Amino acid sequence: MPGARALEIGAGTLNHTDFEPEIGPYDIVEPMSFLYEGSHKLGRLRSTFSDVSEISLAARYDRIISVATFEHVCDLPDIVARTGILLRAGGTVRVGIPSEGTALWALGW
Repeated sequence: MPGARALEIGAGTLNHTDFEPEIGPYDIVEPMSFLYEGSHKLGRLRSTFSDVSEISLAARYDRIISVATFEHVCDLPDIVARTGILLRAGGTVRVGIPSEGTALWALGW
């Protein structure tokens, strides 16, 4: 959908931007800015935040993604609640949590 707003929580080195369609504003949350500073992918971003709490509660996103981040968050209930508030009606949240070390993970390698 053209103009769709996306938020990535835990953007790291911005490597996931290669897999996201360039259809609208792309914001990120990443507390360790040294991971993406100097990246040639910075032009893709509209806004950067070091914490999800910095995002206005009036903001709405059509798509919120997070890959291998939520398992590291100490205040998980808060970030999940905030994610729900920031999601527009009809939007999608996609969170990938690895199960490293399990039998299926080992088979996948």
